[in-house]
Amino acid sequence: MPALFIETIRLERGIAQNIELHYKRMEQTARELNFIPAHLPPIEQLCPPNLTIGTTKCRIVYRETIESITFEEYSPRTINTLALVSIPEGYSYKYKFLRRHILDELRLSSGVDEVILVDKEGHVTDSSYSNLLFKTEKGDWVTPSTPLLAGTMRRLLLNEGISSEGTRITEAKITVNDLPKYTHVALINAMMPLNKAITCPITATSIINLPCL
Repeated sequence: MPALFIETIRLERGIAQNIELHYKRMEQTARELNFIPAHLPPIEQLCPPNLTIGTTKCRIVYRETIESITFEEYSPRTINTLALVSIPEGYSYKYKFLRRHILDELRLSSGVDEVILVDKEGHVTDSSYSNLLFKTEKGDWVTPSTPLLAGTMRRLLLNEGISSEGTRITEAKITVNDLPKYTHVALINAMMPLNKAITCPITATSIINLPCL
């Protein structure tokens, strides 16, 4: 069976966020993997009326056609502990596949709530379900230039180049040895813009058992 793909789209009070970036990713995935992507359905019209207040998660599974579309009230995960974990050599998650069992297994076997993934060269990439931002002493944010998956929220923040608080957002290679240069790590994805990101402090000795905000 051909691989299926997924898009997770955030709705705020029934309004879809960053919809253009989501469809651009669908088009890029289809173009590079040689299939014609499904058109995005009118998700604002399909969203149940009881979910048009607050933050709603729309989950679309697709390939040439829409396989399924679901809506649910969004509740962020509780994350109190983080740990560094190595990615299996040769593993790639360039496209947002529905099947992501390796990432899930890395998190579940870690013994902590979430993992920060590191490639064989020691470059920091992503968490198991989000892109990452690292806060500098000056208050600016840097995202790794080596993500497993270049997410839509990451792309939006880099396009804007500045946060709502006026701090810069850039990208750069970040290794494990670079982590002590930063004060915090923030987990971002389509459902978690920077102002709603899960943020954890970084110490010079360990990133395990850190309290997250």
